[in-house]
Amino acid sequence: MKTTISLAFALLCLQASSIAQKEPISVAATAGVYVAYGNGGNIGPGFEIKASKKIAPSSWISLGLGFINLCPIQKPFSGYDLNTRLVPVLIGYRKYWNKFYLEPRAGLGELGGKVNIGEDLAKPSVLAFMYALGTGYSFRKIDIGLEVQGGAIGMSSPDAGYWYNKRQYYSALKIGIPLFKIK
Repeated sequence: MKTTISLAFALLCLQASSIAQKEPISVAATAGVYVAYGNGGNIGPGFEIKASKKIAPSSWISLGLGFINLCPIQKPFSGYDLNTRLVPVLIGYRKYWNKFYLEPRAGLGELGGKVNIGEDLAKPSVLAFMYALGTGYSFRKIDIGLEVQGGAIGMSSPDAGYWYNKRQYYSALKIGIPLFKIK
């Protein structure tokens, strides 16, 4: 709930500055395939809705809300099934050189998942610091990108269970499509 309120507030701030500068906010949808390291390896889909605003001729700021679901490629050494879920809220800065871009992003989100230990099923989650370094090529109606390195670091107390102080690293190949502009 707090994440949704924070996202709405940030979009309102972007919209207010957009009205003052007469620059529209672009909203885009992104989908991709994510490959994670650790726990025997994970792979899965990821989706994101991102609002971006031009702040200079070749610079943009962005705010994105995503969902990533990672399933194990093989059973981890611990012997139980573990599906990982990441729900990042990331703020980024995109710098363009012609159509090529580089975009570091950081924020907070949820690191959690489903742990199956025999007949027992748990769904623990923690607050996590999240980051990503993306690069790509932007065409007129499509954006093809690669998140070279991304990660989540659990920040909750030891009472949080499995995800306490855990780290999840990933890379992703993504395609983004602009949806509309808010004036």
